[in-house]
Amino acid sequence: MLPFAAKRRFLARLGAPDDTAERRRIERVLASARLFLASSCMLAIYLDPTEPTKYATLAYSLMGGYIVYSGAVWTWLHRAGNSTSGYLWIYALDMIFPAVFTLFTEGPNSPFFLFFVFVLTAAAFRWGLLETVATSGLLGVLLAGEAAILKFGTRFGTLVQGEYEVNRFVIRLSYLGIFGVLLGYLAEEEKQLRAESALVTRVIARVRLESGLRGTMQAVLGEMLRLFNGRRALAVLRQSTTGRIFLWHSERRLDGDNTIASQEVAPEQREIYTDNLAPPGIYAERRGTSWMLSALDQNGRRSRVAAAWSPSFCPEIADAKSLLGASFSLGDEWTGRLLLFDTSLGLEKLKELRFAQKLLRHIGPSVYTIYLLRRLRSRAGALERARVARELHDGAIQALIAVEMEVDVLRRQAAQPANGQHLVCGLEHIQELLREQVFDLRTLMQQMRPVDLKGGQFLDYVADIIERFRRETGIAAQFVSALEEVELSPRVGRELVRIVQEALVNVRKHSGARNVLVRFAAKDNKWVLAIDDDGRGFEFEGRMSLGQLDSARRGPGVIKERVRTLGGDMILESQPGRGSHLEVTLPQKAQVAYV
Repeated sequence: MLPFAAKRRFLARLGAPDDTAERRRIERVLASARLFLASSCMLAIYLDPTEPTKYATLAYSLMGGYIVYSGAVWTWLHRAGNSTSGYLWIYALDMIFPAVFTLFTEGPNSPFFLFFVFVLTAAAFRWGLLETVATSGLLGVLLAGEAAILKFGTRFGTLVQGEYEVNRFVIRLSYLGIFGVLLGYLAEEEKQLRAESALVTRVIARVRLESGLRGTMQAVLGEMLRLFNGRRALAVLRQSTTGRIFLWHSERRLDGDNTIASQEVAPEQREIYTDNLAPPGIYAERRGTSWMLSALDQNGRRSRVAAAWSPSFCPEIADAKSLLGASFSLGDEWTGRLLLFDTSLGLEKLKELRFAQKLLRHIGPSVYTIYLLRRLRSRAGALERARVARELHDGAIQALIAVEMEVDVLRRQAAQPANGQHLVCGLEHIQELLREQVFDLRTLMQQMRPVDLKGGQFLDYVADIIERFRRETGIAAQFVSALEEVELSPRVGRELVRIVQEALVNVRKHSGARNVLVRFAAKDNKWVLAIDDDGRGFEFEGRMSLGQLDSARRGPGVIKERVRTLGGDMILESQPGRGSHLEVTLPQKAQVAYV
């Protein structure tokens, strides 16, 4: 960046792409354009030798030298490493050459004025508005120097001769000014759009589910403080349904990181944060005891501020010298405002305020998604805990109560020596109950344990489940699959594993089966999971689909829900006293319907 670039420039704080690779790319494009321009001008001179007329040999020599210079720059940029040194020398030589060349080709009236436009275009590509306008000013000075040499040089015995016309000189200066402003403005806008997009992407990338809502708010507020040079931040969130208000405080530390803290506003103080924090966009600077205010409406247009409004309504403002505020929403449930204290903005304050509104509109949905996912996880965890509690209550606890009662009976019978056989039978029954509950608890632990499937591990994982089931229950269980490798997404694989586990639990607890066969196959672009047993079957006879089972309120509820989650279908065939057949089918491109 040139020395005359503004230190508080918004484009620089946005983090516009300015790395070595980007600068080399720009210089290579300019080098190709420079070489093409020089070659074209030499061709034009060759085809029309009437220009130049007075210094033809010198002009040809200068243009030839410029072509050699352009070719050397092009070669260096395409062969050199990552070094960026020398770019300012290229910029300086590009400015000097047009001034020297046009001096010997009619000066300000030269037909090769296009070289000046190239220099302005190169400055716009490299930097932006300020640098391009400054470059046009420097070129104007060089052009004025040419005019002075042509007009007054003969008085000092100079050999340079040429015609000088005031009208053409003024018009060429006007061209330089207009081209400098237009090219610089277009380049600045393009760079700012790229920088804004990159910043929005960077901020949204920091919104991660693993960080939770607290970590997400810390990351977002930290980025806002860095971007707008703020010292403190306050996010006010109001829940539309309940009216509850939460405050998120953040403050920059010396190491560049930021703190985060949250609290709920007491009911008697909610009015402060609902009535006095308008308008949608505000920037205020303290001027002694008063405030200088600028405001934007929801659409980013400038609006008026009520005469009675003052940032002092905000209790957190303390001794802050400036305030930037912008409203946002998180879905239909939450509305909020972001307040940044002691910000240090550039000259285009309303432009920066408008970008703050735009940035919050982009970030809001991502933050709201994190909030919903965390709430969904919390509810899912609560449901899972409730299920585990129900399983323990209906299974282990009831069994332990029964054991306790039988132990009490056996204790009383032990006082009578004639009841020895009854004691043996009772102890065997207690042992069987305990063995059953140990297995139930182990199954429950396996169901609670996360299923970690990677790549093509699905078949091996299911085979291990079947083998463990056979070993622990004594039921002859077998797994059959003609497929050598199955590529399932981790989520689909986990759901299918849970279906197999739930089906085996039902077989052990309710069917009384002695044999179980689990099969997995692919047919007609669908995955097919089938489970057969020779137990007592269900309470109906025949074949029913998922929809029919729902209508009749029959079938295993957990398995039905998981099949719906996969977007698949299932068939349950029952023959009372002779076993059952469960078949689950799902598309090979199936996706789980929830996270």
